[in-house]
Amino acid sequence: MRDDDFWTLIDGSLARSGHDGYPTGAHLAILLSELERLPLRDVVAFEDLQVQHLNELMTWRHIGAAEHYCGEGLTSDPLEYFLAWSLHLGREQHQRFVEDPDSLADLPSAESDVALGEELLLAPHTAYRRRTNKVLSAEHGITMLVRLPEGDPAERHNPAQMLPRLWALKLQM
Repeated sequence: MRDDDFWTLIDGSLARSGHDGYPTGAHLAILLSELERLPLRDVVAFEDLQVQHLNELMTWRHIGAAEHYCGEGLTSDPLEYFLAWSLHLGREQHQRFVEDPDSLADLPSAESDVALGEELLLAPHTAYRRRTNKVLSAEHGITMLVRLPEGDPAERHNPAQMLPRLWALKLQM
């Protein structure tokens, strides 16, 4: 599976779900159906690509942006679920977020949809398990964990400077 194939699956299932570009249960169901039809090596490759793209977001600025978008500090699992949800906004929005963490300010609040992040993160695992009755694990050559962020953690605690648009939105609330 190439990177373009990965994004075609995400963007295509998102478009077919008919929910204005936000991941929903319909998007998840369509994505799972598509993943279950793929050769197993492509399901494994999808997981690898998903982790690679999530790792692009593992900087303190991105973590700070996620916390401000969600309105709270995020521990490890909720952070990964939020980042998975943001990945499933599609290629264009993901690239925008990679380049400018403050771009989350352009998104309307989607708290209920963000809860799908865990299921979206685990979609390739679910598809693999449904097909094989086995767990997709590191034995399959995949990277299991998103890496820890680089840089100075203090970056996430200076939102007015690092994330001015998100900070301004928070002040308006």
